[in-house]
Amino acid sequence: MKDKGDKNKKWFDVFDEFEKKFDDLLDEMSKYLDSIDVEKKEREIEGPYIYGFSFIIGPDGKPEIGKFGHIRKAYTSKGDPNIRVPLTDIIERNNEIIVLVELPGVNEENIHILIKSGKIHVLASSDKRRYKKVIPLPKTVDTSSLKTEYRNGILEIKLNKV
Repeated sequence: MKDKGDKNKKWFDVFDEFEKKFDDLLDEMSKYLDSIDVEKKEREIEGPYIYGFSFIIGPDGKPEIGKFGHIRKAYTSKGDPNIRVPLTDIIERNNEIIVLVELPGVNEENIHILIKSGKIHVLASSDKRRYKKVIPLPKTVDTSSLKTEYRNGILEIKLNKV
């Protein structure tokens, strides 16, 4: 039988894990920003510069930190610095999975969605912006139940769980 001390320790462990991941991300971002040569005339990426992270507590109670943006080649498609990795979120409900993808500045007809091997592939583009993201799904889904809605730069993808 667990005592109350174990329960409290587990609760605080979530914050300790978050703090470590958060500090690591801030260090990484700081090193990268310090390495940018502001006076450099030719840039790989035209501004604005976008880089950030999201923090959510998953259904299992563990913190999840996701990165988004386009200033790091490692976070873009095949090293193309002009393709942005959009901010995404996955919400699990009783019988469905909802995926939210931020795609500002893109028209709905220029958004392409493919579901393959348990992942959603989202490609979107406009004259000024290009986005690409592969999103692993937490559960098996019924691809024929796919419903999408795009409003105010937010793509909402709904799928039924199998």
